[in-house]
Amino acid sequence: MLKPLISASLLLSVLTSIAPALAAPSSPDYTCYMKVGNRVIDLTSSVCGFDTQKAAKDSKKNAAFLAEVQKLLKSYGGSGSRVSRIVENNPEQLINVAQNFCQALEAGKSESEFMEIKYREMVESAQQNDGAQTEVLVEMASMAVQVAPKHYCPQSAQKS
Repeated sequence: MLKPLISASLLLSVLTSIAPALAAPSSPDYTCYMKVGNRVIDLTSSVCGFDTQKAAKDSKKNAAFLAEVQKLLKSYGGSGSRVSRIVENNPEQLINVAQNFCQALEAGKSESEFMEIKYREMVESAQQNDGAQTEVLVEMASMAVQVAPKHYCPQSAQKS
């Protein structure tokens, strides 16, 4: 009678010691986390200041913006394919131009002032790098400016 009780007790002891290790995720799905023993603590919003809901909303906004740019690219023809490659390889560049445009509008700049500044930046960059892409980059910026207000600054679009 004592032997089955010792065996059950030993088995229970072993199971409880390995159960937390089995339950702990091997690679947590958090942006920011800390492991304390076998426990994983999500620090994404509390310590790291990352707002997952805002990130999800921004991701949807970016996807809608890029989808509309893709539609616009289809209507462009030949030169649109060069811009399309840039958009596909580096969508963040296009998103940044769109967001910068909205910031410029909110700061009181006009579309033509923003495009003039962007053009100068691109010409300076082309002088340092490969100048052949300046025309394509200006075209890309123009598309971003055309579509940006709908997705990133609808309040600015209503003012103009």
